[in-house]
Parts: sequence; C-alpha cells; structure tokens
Amino acid sequence: VFNDTSDAHFKKLQAVHEAEAAKRDAELYRVRTVELDALNAQLQRANQRLEEVIREKKDLLHIVAHDLRNPLTALLLTASVLEEDERIAALPDVGGQVGTVLRAASRMELITSRLLSSEMIESDELKLASEPVEFAAIAREAAAQHAAAAAQKNIAVTTAIDELDTRVCGDAGALRQVLDNLLSNAVKYSPQGSTVHMTVTAGSGVVRCSVRDEGPGLTEEDRRKLFRKFARLSAKPTGGETSTGLGLSIVKTFVERMGGRVWCDSAPGAGAVFNVEFARDTGRT
Repeated sequence: VFNDTSDAHFKKLQAVHEAEAAKRDAELYRVRTVELDALNAQLQRANQRLEEVIREKKDLLHIVAHDLRNPLTALLLTASVLEEDERIAALPDVGGQVGTVLRAASRMELITSRLLSSEMIESDELKLASEPVEFAAIAREAAAQHAAAAAQKNIAVTTAIDELDTRVCGDAGALRQVLDNLLSNAVKYSPQGSTVHMTVTAGSGVVRCSVRDEGPGLTEEDRRKLFRKFARLSAKPTGGETSTGLGLSIVKTFVERMGGRVWCDSAPGAGAVFNVEFARDTGRT
C-alpha cells in the first residue's frame, strides 16, 4: 500500500513538474521570439541606414570623379605650361608660385586617383586588361615624372632599367599606378639630399621592379600592418605631405589581380625596398 501511494504521489509530482517545465519553456520561447523580432527590426533599420551611407559615399566619390577631376586636370595642364614658359619663370616670385600650384595639384590628383581606385576595388567594379605591356617603357615614364617632384625636396631619382625582354601581360594603366604609388611613397618618406633608386630586371621568366629609398625603414609593427587599407606606419612624410593610407593596399590588389606578387625588404634605419614581380610575356598562346 505504501509503495502504491508513493508511486502515485511521485507520478503526480512528475506530471506537475512536466507541466511547469512546459509552461516555462513556452514562456521562454515567447520572450525569445519577441526579442528576436525586435532584434530583427533593429537589424533591418541598421541595414537600411548602412545602405543609405554607402549610397551617399558612392555619390560623393562620383562627384570627386566627375566634378573635381576634370577641372583638376585642367589646372595641372595650365600650371605645367606656365612653369615651362621662360617669361613666366623670369617674373619675380611668380615662377615659384606656379611650381607650388603644380605640386599641390599633383598631390590632389594622386589622392583623387587613390580614392577612386579604392572605391572600384570595394565595389568589385575593377576590371583590368590582360594584354602585352612593355614594362620598361612604363617604368621610364613614371621615374621621369616623379624625378621632377623629388627635385623639389632635393631628392634624386636614379634608374637602372633592363631594356631587353621586359614585356609582361597586364593592364598598362594599373601598372603605371602601381609604380606611381611606390615612387610617390619613396619620395614622401625620404630625407632631403637622399636618393630613390628604381631598377627593372628581366630574367628566369620574370620581370622584377624594385624601388629603394633611404628613409627610416620599417619596424616590426609596420611590417605587420603593411599593405593593409588605411594603415598608418611609424614613418612620417619628410615634406609635410598628406597620406591616405591607401597607396600600398591598392598596389597589392592591382599586382595580385594581374598575377604578380609584391613584397618589401626593410629594417629600421636601413631604408625600404618594395618589389613587384610579374611573369614575363613570351607571346605564346
């Protein structure tokens, strides 16, 4: 009798416990559902706001591309013509002012190009050609252009370019931007009176370009952040130039999308050497 009574009592307690557990689970499910609905609503509002911000950013860059770049190009051309005019250069104080305008416009044009390239990469709109390109010719043009800007800081740009068999398969515009970014960085972080060295060599089925500066070099922390977007390194521009932190990340993306590789050799106090390497185009299909 005792066992039967105990069993009945135990079953009653078990039923009560199961009922309470089911009630509690139902309440938890209801609360969680309400919370999830509220969270989903918040996420939807956040996503909508994010999409609005992205659209605003694209609109702003569109303005940069079309409403600023064209007059900026005109300003560069005008300043270049005035700088080469001997009559303008002979006027007291005018020649120097023209040079100042030209350098400022050149920096603005470089910043604009980097912003637009970064936006194209982010939006997956970057389309690069794949065609034979004479790397040596592009390197000579880039070095000549940056030599003039470097001279304003009393920095020399030297070249040792292999003229034979430097054809690669890639996009000429992207290759030029890669070299522009590397040379611009080298000049930016080099002390006055130093030299920036560019070499282009062809051998073992590859074409390699190296840009070496005599700046402060890279720390271990710098090397970990190298090629990241908006990375800020320990070195400071030696002429008060601005830095977007985009140049090296664009270099890495462009080089890798053209099937090449990029790396840096550096040590603190020993300058830095940035290398890009591409397979040599043999003309075979």
